[in-house]
Amino acid sequence: MSYGIARRTVTLFAAAVSSIAIVAAAQPVAASDAFHDCSQLDDGVEYTYDPVKGTLKTGKGASVTFRRIDRTRLKVLSGYCNTKQGRYRFNTEVYGVTLEIPSPDGSKAEAKKVRFRCEDIRDETPAGQTCTREVKILDSTAPDSVFEKYR
Repeated sequence: MSYGIARRTVTLFAAAVSSIAIVAAAQPVAASDAFHDCSQLDDGVEYTYDPVKGTLKTGKGASVTFRRIDRTRLKVLSGYCNTKQGRYRFNTEVYGVTLEIPSPDGSKAEAKKVRFRCEDIRDETPAGQTCTREVKILDSTAPDSVFEKYR
């Protein structure tokens, strides 16, 4: 390879790399964290409840028919975070869910109730930005008597 071809190749490569860097720098930072999970509170058969998909599965992965009979809000924290780059929302909700699993023969007396404690956490603050001030708009906790049902 001659010196002129090598120099042009290096120049084109450097231009391509700098173009990628400029495009990457021009993109807005749009990271967001979200977590939504439920933990079973009752002993016995292990179940996995996915409130987003609306599914209930056994520990072995088999789908289970169910009916939601209760959803109780236990804690809510909502507000925004001020950073040097702007203001970003956050929201946390902790809630309890009771599901009813019908008996195999369909009798109401044999229906099983399973309780879950769920957390839905969302934070729009982009990665790498520091929250200089957190402003709470809503901070509510259920009374102990309600909270006790889902401990």
